[in-house]
Amino acid sequence: MAYTALTVQNITRAGLEPTMTAAAAAGNYFPNDERTFLRVKNGSGSDITVSVSYGRRVDGATLTDTKDVVIPDTTGDVFIGPFPKSDYDQPVGSETGPGTVNVDFSAVTTVTVAAVRI
Repeated sequence: MAYTALTVQNITRAGLEPTMTAAAAAGNYFPNDERTFLRVKNGSGSDITVSVSYGRRVDGATLTDTKDVVIPDTTGDVFIGPFPKSDYDQPVGSETGPGTVNVDFSAVTTVTVAAVRI
């Protein structure tokens, strides 16, 4: 699986209209600073599930559970986060590198995403 990086966009006092990017079939990732949220818009005719991977390790093994969020069909526009580093940072040796958040989608047709930092 080859995750695709999301560029984090900063909210400022001047405002931000985030640039939305097509969700990657193989998943997306972004650097975690505990101030970044994921915005997901679902334009498809069915609900989708966004799965955010836990990065914690127990006795050297990475937890395989995810935080799953359902995005409603057609008009779903959901913000998810922030992501505590202790729970969501991917470990050293992970595909996306340490200190990142990995996100997978149950479907990506007409689904767009943005990583937004406050």
